This record gives sequence, C-alpha cells and structure tokens, in this order.
Amino acid sequence: MRKFKTAYVTSIIFLCVITGLMFSAVCVYATKKANDFIIPSDEEITSNEIKIDWEKLYPFESGDVKKETKRENIFERMYSHVKEKCEEYSSKRLVAYDSIVDVSKMYEETVQWNITPFYEYNGVVKLRDGYLTSYVKSVDITANAESTIELSEFCRQRGIEFFYANLPTKICVSEDKNISGVLDFANQNADRFLAMLNASGVRNYDFRKLLHEDGMNHHEAFYVTDHHWKAETGLWAARHILRILRDDYGYDVNPDVLNPDRFDYVIYPEWFLGSRGKKITLERTKPDDFSMIYPKFDTHLHYEIPDKEINTSGDFSVVYDFGQVKEKNYYHKSPYHAYSYGDRL
Repeated sequence: MRKFKTAYVTSIIFLCVITGLMFSAVCVYATKKANDFIIPSDEEITSNEIKIDWEKLYPFESGDVKKETKRENIFERMYSHVKEKCEEYSSKRLVAYDSIVDVSKMYEETVQWNITPFYEYNGVVKLRDGYLTSYVKSVDITANAESTIELSEFCRQRGIEFFYANLPTKICVSEDKNISGVLDFANQNADRFLAMLNASGVRNYDFRKLLHEDGMNHHEAFYVTDHHWKAETGLWAARHILRILRDDYGYDVNPDVLNPDRFDYVIYPEWFLGSRGKKITLERTKPDDFSMIYPKFDTHLHYEIPDKEINTSGDFSVVYDFGQVKEKNYYHKSPYHAYSYGDRL
C-alpha cells in the first residue's frame, strides 16, 4: 500500500513538472505572438471600426433602432489571440492532456474534493443520484419578460399567433426541495418570469407542469452527463406542441403522429459523455446510453446546411451525422451532435 501511494505521489509530481514546462513553452510562444502585433495609428483604428446596420438586419417598420459602432481595441485583440492560442495548445496539443486531466480528477475523487462551484459558468455539480448539473443564481428577469411581452405585442399587431413555452430544468421544485430555492433558483426565476407574462396577458405554457402530469422525472428527462434533454424528451415536447396548436389555435395537425410507439430507437450503450461529464472526466462519472430515433412511417426530406455544404434529399436519416456515433470516443466525439449535424438548438 505504501509503495502504491509513493508511486502515485511521484506520478503526480512528475506530471506537475511536465505541465510546468509545457506552460513555460506556451508563455514563450504567446509572448512571441504578442510581439508580432503592430500597434496601429488612430487612423488605422478608425478604419477598423465595425459598423452594424441594425435596420438592415431587423427591418422593423418604425425604424426605431439604435445604431451602434464597436471600436476594436488592439490590446483586446492581443489578449484574445494569446488566450485562444494558449487554450488551443493546452487542450489539443499538450502531450497526454487527457491522461493528465484524468489523473487530476481521480485525485479529487480520492480525497473527496467536493467543493461546489456556485454559479460558475459551466460549473458542474453532482446530485445525489449521480446526475450532473449547474446551479443558477437568482436574477432580475424584468428585462427578459418585457422583451417577450413586446415581441408578443409585435406579433399580435400583425395577426401572428404567439405563445411562450417554459421548459423544465434538471432541478425540480418538489423533488429537489433541499436545492431548489436554496442553492438553485432556476425555477424561481421562471416563476417570476411567467407571472409577468400572465399579468400582461401573454399566453404561455409551463412544460414543468406537463412533465409532472405525464408522470415524468426532471432528472431523467436529461442526460446524466449533459445539460441537454434526451432525444426522447424532445419527442415528448414536440407532441405537446402539436396538441397545443390543434386544441388552442385550431391548426389541423395530429399529435398522435409523434406517439413514441411510432418510432424505432437504436441504442448505443454507454456511448455518450456530455459536456459536464467531459469536464469532470470518467474518473468521476459514467457515460450515458445514447439513442437515435427513426420514424417507422415513410418520410422524405430535403435537407440543407450551407456552412457544411450539405444539400441532399432522402428519408429521415439525412438529418443525422453518423460520424459522431461511428466510434466510441468520449472526449473527442459528441453523439448529441449527430442530431442535425451539431448543437443547433
């Protein structure tokens, strides 16, 4: 046992030394790149101003649009460039990067280093059942609600139907009582937001209630290691949206076309490590099963993604990027991105 601990500590020290040397190399490279910049004159800076034509992008009839001009700062560009290169080198080119991260997370797990990163961007919290999430702080939602109300009014004046769908988060008010309203305030923010919409007569639907009415669980609606819904949850929500369009708006649509039993599910066992799982590595979590959904009924789609030079037609499978599920590669592939060729939601 003592020999194992000695070897383990030695490995940690060795990795720290290697990491230090790599960091020094990055600093030298970054400094060299920073020196390659030539500080421009005021005239050159002026010529680099970015002028945004808001009226062209958003042609509202009133024309009451603020015009903004953003001046690029040379030091901001230098900082962004150096930061980008450092991150690229440390995550893509550093020798044994994945192994180094794995060892550091194994160490955290061994010593039970469970300090929660409250409200940190993309911070990871492990719930008691193993699901990974992030805590959301209490925020002032007034501006967001007012913008939504204005959009609703904009649509109403033009005869356009509008409703707001409030989507569930991974934290549940009833099942996570020791967290919701204590550590995480996503639901409380949503409640205040919906209250403002209701006060202004904006039609909205709370999918948190629909989730419970259908006997579903907040946690299980999501992947364990990611912040996205499971594909099955998306199918459930789409069926409810069709029902709302039929019952409340009079559209001639049939929600039953999206019944779960009208689809086939191809399961890839332990195939997906989500963004939160990647952050804490397989030393502290386990991968998710991943499913690809295929309609049993006939489909014919024309599918275009210009930035990926995709322009094709075929059955429902044309919307899938099978390269993301071809092999099990937890850190360098994302099966979730097989849907619609990327995170486009």
